[in-house]
Amino acid sequence: MKITIHSKNLEITPAINDYINKRISHVEKFLGHNPDVVEAAEFSVDIEKTTNHHREGEIFLTEVKALVRGRNYLVKSQKEDLYQAIDEVKDELVRVIEDNKERRTSLIRRGGAKLKSMLRGLSGGSK
Repeated sequence: MKITIHSKNLEITPAINDYINKRISHVEKFLGHNPDVVEAAEFSVDIEKTTNHHREGEIFLTEVKALVRGRNYLVKSQKEDLYQAIDEVKDELVRVIEDNKERRTSLIRRGGAKLKSMLRGLSGGSK
């Protein structure tokens, strides 16, 4: 699993770096049990402080681009606290990956059921 971190208008401290790595590596358990899939997964994390167009306070934008099983995912979050934005991005990324995994599994099961019903029809017997 490869994680790259980029920042704009913000210095990445070791604490921020560790926090991002910890949160994004949590996603690993939702990728499945295939070590090849986990090794091939790539995550690009962009964090940015976007305060120039706000009157007060700091606003942090966190964006994660993920390449998992040949599919691209893009998740964004904008919060007043950087750590909350990172947590929200992680939760959304897990949700998106799980939804895609369930959709793919459902499609495979429906295809198997359809094939099974076709084979039953060919055998001529009804059970």
